[in-house]
Amino acid sequence: MNGVQDYVGWGFVHISIGNLVVIILMILIFALAVLLPFPGGQESER
Repeated sequence: MNGVQDYVGWGFVHISIGNLVVIILMILIFALAVLLPFPGGQESER
């Protein structure tokens, strides 16, 4: 934790690689939660 970290920079934005990975995973999980249907959501009502 006290070691040297690698950073990615785009203009004025600088973010560590670890934080970038966490943000990408959170966006991916959110997108999957929005796009995938709920279990049993395709049942037809009679």
